[in-house]
Amino acid sequence: MLRISIRKEQNKTIIQIDGVLRSEGVAQLEKVVSKEKRPLVLDLSNVHHLDPSGAVAIVTLTKVGVELIGASHYIELLLIEFGLTQ
Repeated sequence: MLRISIRKEQNKTIIQIDGVLRSEGVAQLEKVVSKEKRPLVLDLSNVHHLDPSGAVAIVTLTKVGVELIGASHYIELLLIEFGLTQ
């Protein structure tokens, strides 16, 4: 199951992702991201797993300036495998 919530903190929009990001949820995430004001932060602290489509979507978002926070070591390794550079 995937849940996406949004909160504002200071001058940033934080998008919280909870659960598992699979290919079915990528369009939902992209829709949320496209509607929100920059700067954007993705909070991955409650993400338990990413399938390849989810990992690629997050890596792609980082390449357009979206900041990541809260990723577990496991999620970081998945993102690195799919192209995240540190």
